[in-house]
Amino acid sequence: MPCNNVFITSCMALALTVFSAQMSAAYDSEARAEERADLLVALKAAPNERIARAAVSAIWDHWQIAPDEKAQVLLDDARKRMQVYDFAGAMVHLDALVAHAPDYAEGWNTRATTLFLQQKYDLSLDDVEKTLALEPAHFGALAGKAIILMRQGRASLSQEALRKAVEINPYLSERSMLIETPE
Repeated sequence: MPCNNVFITSCMALALTVFSAQMSAAYDSEARAEERADLLVALKAAPNERIARAAVSAIWDHWQIAPDEKAQVLLDDARKRMQVYDFAGAMVHLDALVAHAPDYAEGWNTRATTLFLQQKYDLSLDDVEKTLALEPAHFGALAGKAIILMRQGRASLSQEALRKAVEINPYLSERSMLIETPE
């Protein structure tokens, strides 16, 4: 698809719609699922990396909105602890988050990331699987899964996860780790 102003305008309009939805006090999981689906379609149809980055950013922003105020505070506090490498402190908030909002995929994904940063790969992989059960199109979790499996020496499974991630996000930076398979 050639890059054109109509496509760019529609991507930007979609991103603004998502931003407006983020500012809404109500958390409507059905409406949010539809928005996520639209963003994922826009990402897959992006004609170039610049436009894909805008879609990816909107998707990540979308995932960062927790289902209620308590969950948002727990997520934000965990992220603050992660920024200063206080992974044990982050885990306190993340354990509380997944207990409070077990259907919130990004809670599990953030906990998986924190466990990964502590090199607790098996535990991280468990949380990645929970993330993917809730949000099968979570290309970040799939890429994380691929990296964990690679570190565990499970190359075939790693490549399988990475191919799924790239199918969802063709511009994923980790796509450079794909190994071509003979026809």
